[in-house]
Amino acid sequence: MNAQPNILGDLTTLREVLIARAVNKYASDNTYQAVRDRLLSEASLKGELPAFVLESPSLKKFWRFISTTLHTYSERREFLDKSFSPLLLKFAPGAPLHGSQRDYAGQARQRAGGVGQQEGKREVFVVHGHDAAAKESVARFIERLKLEPIILHEYADQGRTIIEKFLECSSAVGYAVVLLTPDDTGAVVGSVELRPRARQNVILELGYFIGVLGRRHVCALKAPGVEVPSDLDGVLYVELDAAGGWKIRLAKEMKAAGLDVDLNLVFQ
Repeated sequence: MNAQPNILGDLTTLREVLIARAVNKYASDNTYQAVRDRLLSEASLKGELPAFVLESPSLKKFWRFISTTLHTYSERREFLDKSFSPLLLKFAPGAPLHGSQRDYAGQARQRAGGVGQQEGKREVFVVHGHDAAAKESVARFIERLKLEPIILHEYADQGRTIIEKFLECSSAVGYAVVLLTPDDTGAVVGSVELRPRARQNVILELGYFIGVLGRRHVCALKAPGVEVPSDLDGVLYVELDAAGGWKIRLAKEMKAAGLDVDLNLVFQ
């Protein structure tokens, strides 16, 4: 029968629209209301839709709920994943599906088993400062692993502000590599000893990706001697050594985080 795939498609759309709104991206309220109305009228879903869907006739109402209940994008995504996974599994019990429905059913089964939402993604955002050689070396290495490096300045502005461009280009990545290179210097007020530091925008973006992706999906490649903020203790740092030892460590970390990495490619 066609009803089951249609329900799965609507559930998938509903989840995607809610996640988009939860992370402050564009989401169509008309789409949300139409899909919600169809699902509410489906007898097989009676009493099974999440309570926040029942209580949110519009995305504006949903935003009030999610923005006051959970405060980070990663928490909101995880909450929505867990809320929808049981229903998605129920309506995708191994029956043949098509396109995004089939892809999402597999992802939902992974999430139900504790696999992170970034797994399976191939895009890796590269955060960098002024060290062009380090940036190119890391980007080409990511390509060697058959992953796609995302470097912000390589994308057209299209009339967007820098923050808009950054948020859009980073929205689909599964991992972030942050280059902490000695591009700035700084010191405590009153001290004459200047210490090498990464640029302020690099530190800002490092914190952003930790909040959005989680620490497991972020690796900072730190040049020797670069000062790092004490607030970032516990973040994985890999020394960006001249001998290239960072390559195998980075590849192993990305593989452990769920990216499809063939370690044999490191040595090619």
